[in-house]
Amino acid sequence: MCAYAEARDSKFKQCEYPSARDMLILSIGTGGQFKLPDVSKSKKWGLLNWAKSIPDIMMDGSLDTVDYQMKKIFETLEKEHQPNYKRIDVPLENRKDYSENMADASAKNIEDLQKQLK
Repeated sequence: MCAYAEARDSKFKQCEYPSARDMLILSIGTGGQFKLPDVSKSKKWGLLNWAKSIPDIMMDGSLDTVDYQMKKIFETLEKEHQPNYKRIDVPLENRKDYSENMADASAKNIEDLQKQLK
């Protein structure tokens, strides 16, 4: 959303203050979105477990909100321009096979991530 806002505020030689119809936006996810906790387990959580999970829940909500907003912006355009926004991410069901730790650069984790892209 920030990149979209910056582009809208830009002055290009060909287009002063471009609109969404002048843009192609590809949003690439990291595959690290929050997995919702099992309700049967989380309903028994104490304050410490909730405190550890709240930042992840909030960040995931923020990502979903921006994706929703961008889709809605592009849905207001003519049909030919609507596909100009695309978000790609690793499907939730495939995320169990690799470490979500962004600092995990082990050969095994890189190999597991590459398998998800095939």
